[in-house]
Order: sequence, then C-alpha cells, then structure tokens
Amino acid sequence: WNSQTNKRDIDPPYTPQAIDPYATEKDANNNPNPVAIFALVDYQKFWDSGLARQMIDEFYGHLPYAPPLLYLDVLTLSGGNFETGFPDGPLGGSEKTQREGAISLIEYLHGKGSDLATEGPRPLFGKRASYVWLHGPGLSADDYSVIGGATGFLVRQHVHGNSGAFNLSPLASTVTGLNNVQAHYAALLAGKTGPKKVAGLDTWHIAYRAGVKDEFDIPGTGDPFRGDWADLVNNFYLTMIQELYHIGKRSIRTRFDGTGTVHVGTYTLNAGGVDAIAVSIPEFVPALKGKGQKFVMLEDPIVTQVSVPRAGRYSLSLSFQNAGAQSQLNVYVNRQLQRTMEPGDFVKSPLTLGEVELKAGENEIAFDVGPIRAMWSDGTVAQWTTPYLRKGFKAFHGDVVFADDYDRMWPDSWSGQHKIYFFSWNGTKRAWRLPVEWAAKKTVTLYALTPTGRGKGMKLPIKERSISPALLPQIPYIVE
Repeated sequence: WNSQTNKRDIDPPYTPQAIDPYATEKDANNNPNPVAIFALVDYQKFWDSGLARQMIDEFYGHLPYAPPLLYLDVLTLSGGNFETGFPDGPLGGSEKTQREGAISLIEYLHGKGSDLATEGPRPLFGKRASYVWLHGPGLSADDYSVIGGATGFLVRQHVHGNSGAFNLSPLASTVTGLNNVQAHYAALLAGKTGPKKVAGLDTWHIAYRAGVKDEFDIPGTGDPFRGDWADLVNNFYLTMIQELYHIGKRSIRTRFDGTGTVHVGTYTLNAGGVDAIAVSIPEFVPALKGKGQKFVMLEDPIVTQVSVPRAGRYSLSLSFQNAGAQSQLNVYVNRQLQRTMEPGDFVKSPLTLGEVELKAGENEIAFDVGPIRAMWSDGTVAQWTTPYLRKGFKAFHGDVVFADDYDRMWPDSWSGQHKIYFFSWNGTKRAWRLPVEWAAKKTVTLYALTPTGRGKGMKLPIKERSISPALLPQIPYIVE
C-alpha cells in the first residue's frame, strides 16, 4: 500500500493499474468493459508478496481463538459469478499459478488451526477444502472427507444427515436475539409453547426458510437455512448430529438409495362400466399448473385429487420416463400406502400399479420417491419408508434405535466423553435401549441443555439396559 498515493501501486501489482488498454469489450455506452479480463486476484503474487500472510495474521489477531472452521467466499481460480478468467494484463498468471497460490493460502490457514469451508465444491484443492457450505451435491462424501450441505429434498436429510449450510445466524448473538432465544427455551422448559415459530410437518420439521424475507435474511446468498439459534439447534439434533456420530465412529456410508430420477406423467383409472379417467400429475404442481407439461421429476411428494362416479376397485396405471437405477415409487390412496414399486419394476411405460379402492366422489392419490435408505460400515441402518406421510423414519444398529420419526438418541462418539444426546420434537416418555457400552451402569443422570447451561440433573434407573426419560418438546438433553 502506497501511503502517498493511497493506492496499492507498489510492485508487484496486486490490483490492475491500467484496465482500458486490455479491454476489447465495450458496454452499452461504448466504454471499455473489463469484466472479461481480470480475475479477482492473482493468488500466487498475493501470497509471494507477503500481503496475504500479513492480512491473515492481522485478522486472527482480532479473534479470541482460531475458528475451527473458516468460510472463504468464492475461492475459484477464474473469478466468481462472472467467471472472468485467469489473471492477465499486468497481473499475469495462469491456472497453475492460481492453484499454487490458493493452496499456499489454504495451508497457511490450516497452520492457524482452521479447516476451510467454501461456497461450493472445490475438488481441485483435494482434502484441503473439506466443507461445502451450500451449492454441493446435497450430501457429504461417503467417507466424510468432504462435508456437504443440502438445499432441497428435506426428508432425505434425516436419513443421510446434513452437516452443511446450517451455519448462518446473523442476529443470534445480539442482545435482543439472545433474549428472544432465552424466552423461547424458558417457555419450553415450563411446558408451554415457545414464542418462536418453528418448522412444521410440511418440511419434516427442518427449518427451511427459502423465500422468507425477514430480519434473518442475508441478501444475495440464497441460503435457505439461515435463521436464529432455535432453528439451528433443532436442525442440529434432527440431522447434523447423525453425521457427527459416524465421523466419530470412523464409519463410512456403504449404501445410499436416494431419490432416483423418475419423471411421472399421467395416471389412468379404469373400472368396468366407467369411462377411463386420466389425471395429469404435473397439473398438481403449482409451478407447472396450466403450462401443459407432460412429465415432472418426482422429488417432493405430489398430491393429486380425482373424482370417481362410484365406489369400488379401480385399476391404476402410470406413465413415466427417465427411470434410473435407484428409482422407486410409493403410491398412496386417501393417505394410506397402497404399494411400493422397486427399481426393477420400471420396465415399460405405462407402469401397472394394480387395483386401488376408491370412494364415490373426491379421492386423494399421492406419489413419493419410495423408501429412502442408507447403511454404514459399522452396521447402522437408516430408512424412511413413507416420506409423504411425514412419518416412517427409523435409524438403528442392532437392538439400539437412534431415531424414530422425530425422536433422537445419539451417543457421543467424537469427544471422548461418555454421554448420550436426546431430542424429541413433540416430547416423549418412550423407552430407549442403550448401547452395550452402557450395560454395566445401574443409573444415569439426565440434564436439559439450555441457553443458560445445563439444567438440574435427574437420576434415572437403568432396567434391562433401557431408560425412559421424560423429554420436553424441542429441548436437547444429555445423559451421563
């Protein structure tokens, strides 16, 4: 930085000094347009100059401790949203020098004690960038070498876990924000409904705030998981803690049956003495209604309405396309599961779905992606059998159940401490079978976890390796 000119114009250059001579493109007013020329920075020169280390050291000097995870925006080799290309002109550089410079920056941050999080996948950095904030494939790597967030299809996050994206809470640390959080949990601990709005069954109780514009909005990020601490706590115990458990166990995912790629079109009902009734499924997707689209990819459940002239049994067939190796399908009639179609069933369109019992007049026929399953190398299994019904989830290992719909029990496998976390969305007094490592214990102590710390301990007897704690809704607990 040149204090006399107030510019960073001391060699080597860190910002371009003369743009116009290199600008071959023109804007609407015939002025030079530099967007297609310059990348954000020449990472190699930025590192070699010593400026990067100086800036990082000064930044860490303001912090009470090194953040375990530090998010760096963009960090691509050729620019951000504009994809400006590798540095040229007075900056010079290439893909190779950009990568080498970026890796030097990353390694220096690692030396400070911080892992790196990026906005999207950065495979060019290998395992140096092991956290993806938002725009990733939707789930972590099987071996958790890269932790990734999911932005859609919320039900499967219960099955495979989701440690990404839940990291933004712009108002959580303000005085007002903290007071609101404390009031919320004080009401829950008193057996009342908390004053904060929390997620409902429409999102499988995951706080997904896409399209919501309020004080927690972060303009331009597109992050649907922003929110306050109540959102983040609930999401943690419903989805994130599962990945933490497997990371601590050094367990890798060995199977994941996801959503498939099947596109559904029109279903047809036939019965003796009744004209065939054809129903277009895309017409029941709000964004597609009236657009004449023939097929729609089945991701979230789709609910249709159909009216029949008389009660009785009707044969049901369904047109489809783009069925993949993992494609499945659940069919529901009036909120009752009728049948599940497995991948091998998608041989030829239309797909015969058998007979269904309908009542005279209006009926509801719904479709979802079928059972969502995952398995891990330690023998843990997670499966959601009926996503549309918003129930039917279980995660277990042998006789130990970790998750049952929206109730959770996850042992601490990562900290070296002997404790188990519990959480229930609606509250429960159900019995929980403890892992075999707890077989020798006769009693345990249950503590509620609140913004002000642990609650008063409550002794619980262990009977046949099981306990029955009374869990209040949306309050996390630990047992020691």
